[in-house]
Amino acid sequence: MALPHPAAAAIPTLDVGAAWGLFGEPVDAVEPLGQGTRSRVYRVTFADGATRVVRLTPKNTGRIAREGWVRARMAGSSVHLPPAVVVTRSPLVTAADVVLMDELPGRTMAATLAGCTEASAERLWYAFGEQLSSFHAVSVQGFGLLDGTGRGAFTTWRAAMEHQAESALTDARATSLIDLCDRAALRLEALAPSLDRVNAARLCHGDAQPGNVQVVGDHITAWFDLEYASAGDPLFELAFVGRFFERSPWSHPSPAVRGRFMEAFTRGYTARLAPVLADGERLAYYRIVHALRSAEFLRVAMGSLEESARAAAESMARARLEETLTRS
Repeated sequence: MALPHPAAAAIPTLDVGAAWGLFGEPVDAVEPLGQGTRSRVYRVTFADGATRVVRLTPKNTGRIAREGWVRARMAGSSVHLPPAVVVTRSPLVTAADVVLMDELPGRTMAATLAGCTEASAERLWYAFGEQLSSFHAVSVQGFGLLDGTGRGAFTTWRAAMEHQAESALTDARATSLIDLCDRAALRLEALAPSLDRVNAARLCHGDAQPGNVQVVGDHITAWFDLEYASAGDPLFELAFVGRFFERSPWSHPSPAVRGRFMEAFTRGYTARLAPVLADGERLAYYRIVHALRSAEFLRVAMGSLEESARAAAESMARARLEETLTRS
Protein backbone atom coordinates (compact mmCIF):
# COMPACT_ATOMS: atom_id res chain seq x y z
CA MET A 1 0.00 0.00 0.00
CA ALA A 2 2.89 2.32 0.62
CA LEU A 3 5.01 4.31 -1.75
CA PRO A 4 8.64 5.16 -0.97
CA HIS A 5 9.21 8.55 0.64
CA PRO A 6 12.36 10.53 1.44
CA ALA A 7 14.15 9.60 4.63
CA ALA A 8 13.94 11.54 7.85
CA ALA A 9 17.55 12.61 7.36
CA ALA A 10 16.26 15.03 4.72
CA ILE A 11 13.77 16.64 7.16
CA PRO A 12 14.93 19.71 9.12
CA THR A 13 15.23 19.52 12.89
CA LEU A 14 13.30 21.84 15.18
CA ASP A 15 15.22 23.89 17.75
CA VAL A 16 14.13 26.68 20.08
CA GLY A 17 14.95 29.38 17.56
CA ALA A 18 12.97 27.73 14.78
CA ALA A 19 10.06 27.17 17.18
CA TRP A 20 10.03 30.90 18.06
CA GLY A 21 9.80 31.67 14.38
CA LEU A 22 7.06 29.09 13.89
CA PHE A 23 4.81 30.31 16.71
CA GLY A 24 5.84 33.96 16.91
CA GLU A 25 6.09 33.85 20.70
CA PRO A 26 8.66 32.88 23.36
CA VAL A 27 9.48 29.18 23.59
CA ASP A 28 11.12 27.67 26.67
CA ALA A 29 11.99 24.22 25.34
CA VAL A 30 11.79 21.88 22.36
CA GLU A 31 11.82 18.16 23.14
CA PRO A 32 12.04 15.39 20.50
CA LEU A 33 9.17 12.91 20.96
CA GLY A 34 10.02 10.50 18.18
CA GLN A 35 11.54 9.98 14.77
CA GLY A 36 10.60 7.56 12.02
CA THR A 37 12.06 7.12 8.57
CA ARG A 38 9.69 9.82 7.28
CA SER A 39 8.91 12.15 10.18
CA ARG A 40 10.19 14.04 13.21
CA VAL A 41 7.86 14.87 16.13
CA TYR A 42 8.54 17.44 18.86
CA ARG A 43 6.92 18.82 22.00
CA VAL A 44 7.18 22.61 22.24
CA THR A 45 6.82 24.17 25.70
CA PHE A 46 5.95 27.85 25.94
CA ALA A 47 6.80 30.37 28.66
CA ASP A 48 3.38 29.92 30.30
CA GLY A 49 3.80 26.13 30.48
CA ALA A 50 1.44 25.33 27.59
CA THR A 51 2.58 22.71 25.08
CA ARG A 52 1.98 21.92 21.42
CA VAL A 53 3.13 19.00 19.30
CA VAL A 54 4.85 19.70 15.98
CA ARG A 55 5.28 17.07 13.25
CA LEU A 56 7.67 17.59 10.35
CA THR A 57 7.40 15.33 7.28
CA PRO A 58 8.86 15.43 3.75
CA LYS A 59 7.34 17.91 1.33
CA ASN A 60 4.66 16.95 -1.18
CA THR A 61 4.10 13.30 -0.25
CA GLY A 62 0.32 13.70 -0.19
CA ARG A 63 0.26 12.75 3.48
CA ILE A 64 -1.54 15.87 4.70
CA ALA A 65 -4.36 15.60 2.16
CA ARG A 66 -4.68 11.86 2.78
CA GLU A 67 -4.88 12.30 6.55
CA GLY A 68 -7.41 15.10 6.16
CA TRP A 69 -9.70 12.91 4.05
CA VAL A 70 -9.53 9.98 6.48
CA ARG A 71 -10.13 12.29 9.45
CA ALA A 72 -13.27 13.69 7.79
CA ARG A 73 -14.49 10.24 6.71
CA MET A 74 -14.11 8.72 10.17
CA ALA A 75 -15.83 11.61 11.97
CA GLY A 76 -18.69 10.25 14.03
CA SER A 77 -17.22 6.76 14.30
CA SER A 78 -15.79 5.17 17.43
CA VAL A 79 -12.31 6.05 16.17
CA HIS A 80 -10.86 9.36 17.35
CA LEU A 81 -8.32 11.01 15.04
CA PRO A 82 -6.85 14.09 16.74
CA PRO A 83 -7.41 17.37 14.90
CA ALA A 84 -4.41 18.88 13.20
CA VAL A 85 -3.55 22.34 11.89
CA VAL A 86 -1.42 22.57 8.75
CA VAL A 87 1.16 25.36 8.84
CA THR A 88 1.35 27.38 5.62
CA ARG A 89 3.42 30.41 6.71
CA SER A 90 6.76 29.70 8.29
CA PRO A 91 10.35 29.37 7.05
CA LEU A 92 10.06 25.67 7.93
CA VAL A 93 7.45 24.99 5.23
CA THR A 94 10.01 25.52 2.49
CA ALA A 95 11.77 22.34 3.64
CA ALA A 96 9.01 20.22 5.20
CA ASP A 97 5.28 19.84 5.68
CA VAL A 98 4.49 21.12 9.17
CA VAL A 99 1.49 20.08 11.26
CA LEU A 100 0.51 21.28 14.73
CA MET A 101 -1.41 19.10 17.19
CA ASP A 102 -2.48 19.31 20.80
CA GLU A 103 -0.72 16.99 23.22
CA LEU A 104 -3.12 14.33 24.45
CA PRO A 105 -3.13 12.70 27.89
CA GLY A 106 -2.07 9.11 28.34
CA ARG A 107 0.56 6.97 26.64
CA THR A 108 0.83 4.88 23.54
CA MET A 109 -0.65 1.40 23.70
CA ALA A 110 2.86 0.00 23.12
CA ALA A 111 4.17 1.75 26.23
CA THR A 112 1.11 0.74 28.24
CA LEU A 113 1.32 -2.92 27.25
CA ALA A 114 4.88 -3.05 28.52
CA GLY A 115 3.74 -2.55 32.12
CA CYS A 116 0.04 -3.34 32.49
CA THR A 117 -1.71 -6.46 33.76
CA GLU A 118 -2.71 -9.24 31.40
CA ALA A 119 -6.39 -8.41 31.98
CA SER A 120 -5.80 -4.78 30.98
CA ALA A 121 -3.85 -5.90 27.92
CA GLU A 122 -6.74 -8.13 26.83
CA ARG A 123 -9.16 -5.20 27.13
CA LEU A 124 -6.84 -3.01 25.08
CA TRP A 125 -6.46 -5.63 22.35
CA TYR A 126 -10.25 -6.03 22.25
CA ALA A 127 -10.65 -2.26 21.78
CA PHE A 128 -7.87 -2.24 19.19
CA GLY A 129 -9.66 -4.90 17.14
CA GLU A 130 -13.06 -3.23 17.49
CA GLN A 131 -11.76 0.14 16.33
CA LEU A 132 -9.65 -1.29 13.51
CA SER A 133 -12.83 -2.88 12.15
CA SER A 134 -14.33 0.63 11.95
CA PHE A 135 -11.67 1.51 9.38
CA HIS A 136 -12.26 -1.72 7.45
CA ALA A 137 -16.02 -1.17 7.34
CA VAL A 138 -15.51 1.82 5.01
CA SER A 139 -15.67 1.08 1.27
CA VAL A 140 -13.29 3.08 -0.93
CA GLN A 141 -12.56 3.39 -4.63
CA GLY A 142 -9.43 2.21 -6.40
CA PHE A 143 -6.59 0.34 -4.72
CA GLY A 144 -3.39 1.39 -2.96
CA LEU A 145 -2.27 4.53 -1.19
CA LEU A 146 -5.11 7.06 -1.00
CA ASP A 147 -5.02 10.47 -2.62
CA GLY A 148 -6.62 13.57 -1.16
CA THR A 149 -10.05 12.54 -2.46
CA GLY A 150 -9.93 9.15 -0.77
CA ARG A 151 -9.25 7.12 -3.90
CA GLY A 152 -6.52 4.54 -4.46
CA ALA A 153 -4.03 5.11 -7.26
CA PHE A 154 -4.32 1.66 -8.88
CA THR A 155 -7.18 0.01 -10.73
CA THR A 156 -6.51 -3.47 -9.32
CA TRP A 157 -5.34 -4.77 -5.99
CA ARG A 158 -2.76 -6.97 -7.69
CA ALA A 159 -1.16 -3.94 -9.35
CA ALA A 160 -1.06 -2.07 -6.04
CA MET A 161 0.53 -4.98 -4.19
CA GLU A 162 3.03 -5.80 -6.91
CA HIS A 163 4.14 -2.17 -6.83
CA GLN A 164 4.62 -2.34 -3.07
CA ALA A 165 6.40 -5.68 -3.28
CA GLU A 166 8.85 -4.30 -5.85
CA SER A 167 9.53 -1.25 -3.65
CA ALA A 168 10.16 -3.53 -0.67
CA LEU A 169 12.49 -5.75 -2.71
CA THR A 170 14.41 -2.70 -3.92
CA ASP A 171 14.95 -1.63 -0.31
CA ALA A 172 15.98 -5.14 0.73
CA ARG A 173 18.50 -5.44 -2.11
CA ALA A 174 20.28 -2.38 -0.70
CA THR A 175 20.82 -4.15 2.65
CA SER A 176 22.40 -7.29 4.05
CA LEU A 177 19.20 -9.15 3.12
CA ILE A 178 20.14 -9.12 -0.57
CA ASP A 179 20.92 -12.84 -0.65
CA LEU A 180 17.27 -13.65 0.25
CA CYS A 181 15.69 -11.35 -2.31
CA ASP A 182 15.69 -13.62 -5.36
CA ARG A 183 14.02 -16.36 -3.33
CA ALA A 184 11.44 -13.88 -2.06
CA ALA A 185 10.79 -12.49 -5.55
CA LEU A 186 10.16 -15.95 -6.98
CA ARG A 187 7.76 -16.84 -4.19
CA LEU A 188 5.86 -13.56 -4.58
CA GLU A 189 5.55 -14.13 -8.31
CA ALA A 190 4.08 -17.58 -7.73
CA LEU A 191 1.56 -16.28 -5.17
CA ALA A 192 0.56 -13.12 -7.09
CA PRO A 193 -2.45 -14.64 -8.95
CA SER A 194 -4.21 -15.03 -5.58
CA LEU A 195 -4.42 -11.22 -5.39
CA ASP A 196 -6.87 -11.22 -8.29
CA ARG A 197 -9.47 -12.62 -5.88
CA VAL A 198 -9.71 -9.17 -4.23
CA ASN A 199 -12.12 -7.05 -6.27
CA ALA A 200 -13.34 -4.50 -3.69
CA ALA A 201 -11.34 -2.19 -1.47
CA ARG A 202 -11.80 -1.17 2.16
CA LEU A 203 -10.16 1.62 4.12
CA CYS A 204 -7.00 0.40 5.84
CA HIS A 205 -5.06 2.41 8.42
CA GLY A 206 -1.81 1.33 6.80
CA ASP A 207 0.30 1.09 9.96
CA ALA A 208 -2.04 -0.36 12.58
CA GLN A 209 0.20 -1.03 15.55
CA PRO A 210 0.21 -0.32 19.30
CA GLY A 211 2.73 2.47 18.83
CA ASN A 212 0.20 4.43 16.77
CA VAL A 213 -2.67 4.58 19.24
CA GLN A 214 -2.98 6.58 22.45
CA VAL A 215 -4.58 5.09 25.55
CA VAL A 216 -5.76 6.25 28.95
CA GLY A 217 -6.24 3.36 31.33
CA ASP A 218 -7.89 0.53 29.41
CA HIS A 219 -9.36 2.82 26.74
CA ILE A 220 -8.02 3.79 23.34
CA THR A 221 -8.41 7.55 22.99
CA ALA A 222 -6.79 8.29 19.62
CA TRP A 223 -5.19 6.84 16.47
CA PHE A 224 -2.17 8.43 14.81
CA ASP A 225 0.06 8.16 11.76
CA LEU A 226 -2.19 7.82 8.73
CA GLU A 227 0.68 8.20 6.29
CA TYR A 228 -0.11 4.84 4.69
CA ALA A 229 -3.91 5.04 4.73
CA SER A 230 -4.94 2.94 1.76
CA ALA A 231 -7.66 1.29 -0.24
CA GLY A 232 -6.98 -2.39 0.13
CA ASP A 233 -7.63 -5.86 1.42
CA PRO A 234 -8.25 -5.97 5.20
CA LEU A 235 -6.40 -9.29 5.30
CA PHE A 236 -3.19 -7.44 4.41
CA GLU A 237 -3.56 -5.25 7.51
CA LEU A 238 -4.60 -8.19 9.68
CA ALA A 239 -1.44 -10.03 8.59
CA PHE A 240 0.57 -7.05 9.83
CA VAL A 241 -1.25 -6.98 13.18
CA GLY A 242 -0.74 -10.73 13.53
CA ARG A 243 2.98 -10.34 14.07
CA PHE A 244 2.29 -8.76 17.47
CA PHE A 245 0.96 -12.11 18.68
CA GLU A 246 4.04 -14.02 17.52
CA ARG A 247 7.23 -14.60 19.48
CA SER A 248 9.40 -11.49 19.23
CA PRO A 249 11.37 -9.10 21.46
CA TRP A 250 8.32 -6.83 21.84
CA SER A 251 5.67 -9.50 22.52
CA HIS A 252 4.68 -11.29 25.72
CA PRO A 253 7.01 -14.25 26.35
CA SER A 254 4.17 -16.73 27.04
CA PRO A 255 2.56 -18.36 23.96
CA ALA A 256 -0.62 -18.95 25.97
CA VAL A 257 -0.90 -15.29 26.94
CA ARG A 258 -0.20 -14.16 23.37
CA GLY A 259 -2.97 -16.50 22.29
CA ARG A 260 -5.41 -14.86 24.69
CA PHE A 261 -4.43 -11.42 23.40
CA MET A 262 -5.07 -12.56 19.83
CA GLU A 263 -8.45 -14.00 20.84
CA ALA A 264 -9.36 -10.67 22.49
CA PHE A 265 -8.37 -8.77 19.34
CA THR A 266 -10.43 -11.16 17.19
CA ARG A 267 -13.48 -10.82 19.44
CA GLY A 268 -13.24 -7.05 19.21
CA TYR A 269 -12.79 -7.08 15.45
CA THR A 270 -15.71 -9.43 14.81
CA ALA A 271 -18.01 -7.62 17.25
CA ARG A 272 -18.71 -5.10 14.48
CA LEU A 273 -17.49 -6.72 11.27
CA ALA A 274 -17.78 -10.21 9.86
CA PRO A 275 -14.56 -12.25 10.02
CA VAL A 276 -12.27 -11.86 7.01
CA LEU A 277 -12.26 -15.08 5.01
CA ALA A 278 -8.98 -16.94 5.23
CA ASP A 279 -6.91 -17.31 2.06
CA GLY A 280 -3.61 -19.09 2.59
CA GLU A 281 -1.98 -17.91 -0.63
CA ARG A 282 -2.84 -14.24 -0.13
CA LEU A 283 -1.79 -14.44 3.50
CA ALA A 284 1.57 -15.91 2.48
CA TYR A 285 2.10 -13.09 -0.03
CA TYR A 286 1.27 -10.47 2.58
CA ARG A 287 3.59 -11.96 5.19
CA ILE A 288 6.52 -11.89 2.78
CA VAL A 289 5.87 -8.25 1.89
CA HIS A 290 5.63 -7.26 5.56
CA ALA A 291 8.88 -9.08 6.31
CA LEU A 292 10.61 -7.32 3.40
CA ARG A 293 9.38 -3.92 4.60
CA SER A 294 11.69 -4.15 7.61
CA ALA A 295 14.50 -3.55 5.11
CA GLU A 296 13.41 0.07 4.78
CA PHE A 297 14.48 0.63 8.37
CA LEU A 298 17.76 -1.15 7.71
CA ARG A 299 18.45 0.95 4.62
CA VAL A 300 17.51 4.32 6.12
CA ALA A 301 18.40 4.12 9.80
CA MET A 302 21.36 1.77 10.01
CA GLY A 303 23.95 4.51 9.62
CA SER A 304 22.76 6.20 12.81
CA LEU A 305 22.80 3.07 14.97
CA GLU A 306 25.60 1.81 17.17
CA GLU A 307 27.28 -1.39 15.99
CA SER A 308 25.53 -3.65 18.53
CA ALA A 309 22.09 -2.21 17.72
CA ARG A 310 22.78 -2.48 14.00
CA ALA A 311 23.79 -6.14 14.33
CA ALA A 312 20.68 -6.92 16.39
CA ALA A 313 18.37 -5.20 13.88
CA GLU A 314 19.96 -7.02 10.95
CA SER A 315 19.76 -10.36 12.75
CA MET A 316 16.09 -9.83 13.62
CA ALA A 317 15.15 -8.79 10.08
CA ARG A 318 16.99 -11.73 8.56
CA ALA A 319 15.46 -14.27 10.94
CA ARG A 320 11.99 -12.95 10.28
CA LEU A 321 12.34 -13.01 6.50
CA GLU A 322 13.88 -16.48 6.51
CA GLU A 323 11.12 -17.82 8.77
CA THR A 324 8.43 -16.19 6.63
CA LEU A 325 9.83 -17.65 3.41
CA THR A 326 10.02 -21.09 5.00
CA ARG A 327 6.40 -20.87 6.22
CA SER A 328 5.16 -19.52 2.89
